[in-house]
Amino acid sequence: MAGDAPRAEALLRVSFDRLDEMGDAGFRMTVAGMLSRALYAQGKLEEAKWFAELCRREVQEDDFTGIGSGARALVAAAEGDDVTALRLAEEALARISLSDFLRDHGDRLVELAQVHTLAGRRSEALAALDRADELYMRKGCVAALAATAARRAAFSD
Repeated sequence: MAGDAPRAEALLRVSFDRLDEMGDAGFRMTVAGMLSRALYAQGKLEEAKWFAELCRREVQEDDFTGIGSGARALVAAAEGDDVTALRLAEEALARISLSDFLRDHGDRLVELAQVHTLAGRRSEALAALDRADELYMRKGCVAALAATAARRAAFSD
């Protein structure tokens, strides 16, 4: 969220490995989804895809945050598979929409915005960012608001 994907990757890998040693499958899958996003942010698509698929496969039924599907949507979009990317992003959004986890809901909207961006759908991307900002404001998530502002500014460049 703070924009330091390499640092996030390092911390999340340690967490992932430690949770594996402890036999914690549930939170380990959440960390796998977060790690996938950090890897994606660095352009490490194959690893990002592996962790996203692991997350989706292991917690598909219980993943109310949609983190596995959202992470996998990003990779599919980067690979040019717009149809799969949009389906997965919408699946992730549908899952989180049933909860009151505002930051996670905003994160799924940012992923949807990225899918739209990579597919050249600027207005849909901006609309998703606007919806994410509403949730981030309600939550008071300043770092996430800064990140969406940067994404929005990138459209002006």
